[in-house]
Amino acid sequence: MSIAENLTIIAENQRLVYDAGYEKGKSESGNTEEAYNQGVIDGKKAENDDFWDKFQKNGTRSGYVYAFAGAGWVDEHLAKIKYPLKSSTDDSANYNGMFYYTTNITQTPVLQFEKCTTANNMFYGCSKLKEVYFEGKIGLSLSFAQSNLLTHDCLIRILSGLTDFSGTTTTRTLTLHSDSKEDLSDSEKAIATEKGWTLA
Repeated sequence: MSIAENLTIIAENQRLVYDAGYEKGKSESGNTEEAYNQGVIDGKKAENDDFWDKFQKNGTRSGYVYAFAGAGWVDEHLAKIKYPLKSSTDDSANYNGMFYYTTNITQTPVLQFEKCTTANNMFYGCSKLKEVYFEGKIGLSLSFAQSNLLTHDCLIRILSGLTDFSGTTTTRTLTLHSDSKEDLSDSEKAIATEKGWTLA
């Protein structure tokens, strides 16, 4: 099922939620405005929980290959994610194309990179992205080549979160848009290179 079809279903479900809230208000509390409003809130939460329980397999989903790809996803959708975006098992997490051409998001949910071993094209085409949030160290190559709006604070968070490979034969590459690289001083760029990373 395409993202557009999923979002259409979500929109229809939200309409049903409002209807259910109205009926709940009438049947349980004498049709008061307070009861109606609470019914809508309860219904919306139940619908949100049901969607993410299915999408994230009740918190056991470990792979997010192209999970949020496409322009249909927006900040409001991702803000409602129920479970952390990380491997919930001992398996490695696959983030390939997670936000591939997700052209309408400006920020990510918190991403856990500790068990992530592959993230090719994770942010490809994310032209409006400004903020990336993560937990744990980043130990694999990443590209933000199309993300020219990353804030300076975001860039520093990314650089500070890179795993230190200095003194080893391991090499990784952090690819930034030319505008982002111009936003960094030489000493800030050195945060990456001194850890054995190539800044492209």
